[in-house]
Amino acid sequence: MNRWRYGQKAHLESSLEALKLWDEDNPPQLVTVEERDEDNRYALVLRFDCQAVPYQRWLDLEGRLGRFFGPGLGCSVSQPAPGQVELKLFAAGEDG
Repeated sequence: MNRWRYGQKAHLESSLEALKLWDEDNPPQLVTVEERDEDNRYALVLRFDCQAVPYQRWLDLEGRLGRFFGPGLGCSVSQPAPGQVELKLFAAGEDG
């Protein structure tokens, strides 16, 4: 059952706002969420359509994003297509 709450900020929205990755007129849209096993580590991959937030802004925050979302997390950012950003959060481990 879905529960819609209009006018209330969603958790991801407020996080992206705090990171300055939000555009009020054309906000990033979460397109897919995927769980992966990469090099025997759990990874959560979020793909966004984000026409108004430049890819470089995401890239500039790459080192901070993992720590922002939780202790012991690493992050990588890629651009699978123009206007899209793929944010991968993973367990950092000893060497990451």
